[in-house]
Amino acid sequence: MRPDGMALSPGPRPANEQRTKRSWTAADGKSGVSPVVATILLVAITIILAVVLWQLVLGVTRNTQEVPPKVALSMSAIRGNEYEFLITVDRPVPIGQYELKLWADGQADNASTFSPLSPGSVGNLTFEDTDGANTFSSGDLILVQTAPGRMYELVVVWQDSVAGRVQWQS
Repeated sequence: MRPDGMALSPGPRPANEQRTKRSWTAADGKSGVSPVVATILLVAITIILAVVLWQLVLGVTRNTQEVPPKVALSMSAIRGNEYEFLITVDRPVPIGQYELKLWADGQADNASTFSPLSPGSVGNLTFEDTDGANTFSSGDLILVQTAPGRMYELVVVWQDSVAGRVQWQS
């Protein structure tokens, strides 16, 4: 539009003029954003959104994998000074991810620390992988040799966090 409010008409064009270039000027005479700049901005915004969404998805999947398994230890038998504990766990996990620690009268029994856990005996602890699957799973057994009249605590550790524990008096 012209300043006096009248619309502009293209008028007659010379016969030799080709119409190959499009004008990116608005009707009021102000120029807009260049098509190249607009394309670059759209690509940049798309990339930023994709990275943000990717990080959100990775964060959600990482958190679910790091939830410690729930372990319950129940005394299933006592034979003299040997206590047997039956393991119940919410999901099987490779036994190498676990540690067993024994405490007697509030003191760590370092000779009985099983780290990483494997079938067999260490100090006063014996671990039996009853299904032979090399996983810490329900039905596996822990045997503890004790001395009479002492307070014991058996701690199951998974990736530096306590997954289960039991205390008893021998």
